[in-house]
Amino acid sequence: MKLEAFLNPKSVAVIGASREEKKVGHRVLKNLINSGFKGRIYPVNPNADTILGYKCYKSVGEIGEDVDLAVVAVPAKAVLDVAEECGRKGVRGIIIISAGFSETGREGLVLEKKLVSKCREYGIRLQGPNCLGLINARIGLNASFAPTSPIPGSVSIVSQSGALGSAILNWAGFNNMGLSNFVSVGNEADLTITDFLEALAEDENTRVVGVYMEGVKNGERFLKVAGSLSRRKPLVVLKAGTTEVGVRAVSSHTGSLAGSDIAFSAACKKTGVLRVDTMREFFDMLFALQDQPVPRGKNVLVITNGGGPGVLAVDACEKLGLNLPLLERELREKLSKNFPPHASLGNPIDVLGDADENRYRLALQAALRSSVVDSIIVILTPQAMTPSEEVARVIVEEK
Repeated sequence: MKLEAFLNPKSVAVIGASREEKKVGHRVLKNLINSGFKGRIYPVNPNADTILGYKCYKSVGEIGEDVDLAVVAVPAKAVLDVAEECGRKGVRGIIIISAGFSETGREGLVLEKKLVSKCREYGIRLQGPNCLGLINARIGLNASFAPTSPIPGSVSIVSQSGALGSAILNWAGFNNMGLSNFVSVGNEADLTITDFLEALAEDENTRVVGVYMEGVKNGERFLKVAGSLSRRKPLVVLKAGTTEVGVRAVSSHTGSLAGSDIAFSAACKKTGVLRVDTMREFFDMLFALQDQPVPRGKNVLVITNGGGPGVLAVDACEKLGLNLPLLERELREKLSKNFPPHASLGNPIDVLGDADENRYRLALQAALRSSVVDSIIVILTPQAMTPSEEVARVIVEEK
């Protein structure tokens, strides 16, 4: 599934564009303009002639050229009419920012079903409703009302929560983590997390995918797509709704069903999905995997200049089911000729507290030459004589 109308549109209409700065429609249009989108931009508002220097159209039907993507920010009761207009215009994809659908109860659910039916009548794919929008930083597309635009990078995010998605964008900007794509799926009335995962699997600019989810629609298909994706690039999942109270909160948030947490964890393990439990773990995992290659296997070597931290590291590896092999004998013998007598050449390799950058370099080079090491954990505890910056430079050079 390519979803080109969403991830690589050539033209975007903002329906509900507003001159009022505090309105969502104004923010979406402003983001689209300021992000440097090279395609055509069409504000739609029957009560305005121009907005932010762009000609405004009374309806999407008045636009004289094709429209790939429409971003809709109008009251829920007006969305069906907008979908009808988009269908007649031949719009291929619509993002419904508006809330007031299945997340509000029975009446909203009925309206959401009518919206989906209308979109299917015209062959339109629908993202949302009740979502933050979509960003493709690589092409300067910010079709969202997020408060920030990410720098281009290799991480793609798919989030069921718009608010949490906004927090992720803020964190990424603060920590200089570049994003390829950001997708807020909202209620998933049509397009689901799974659909976007399938598209991102084909995206050459995406190296790792992070997902925040509260419930799964069509669990069997999700596991099939997630398993296929995780064999090509890492997939990190943070799932909410793990307690009875959380399950009830999920239902009122996006209208999703959280499902069995035990079953979900087992499925993640089976399909190679990296499940995390906290936002801190989520960010740490994404930050590491955006630059690091995926390990070939489970063999880890720890290099440290402090005994205590080294022991803690190997304990953590053991508890996680990782292997802690020794370097081959010839590599250990070569190190022993260049290391002090009290240095430990086991696993962890303890280069001792007075180690300089050259001792770290020798240990790293030996580990990189080894055929039994898949990953290396390097620990530095700063002593008075420790050249921390030089050691860091060595790690970057040898990497």
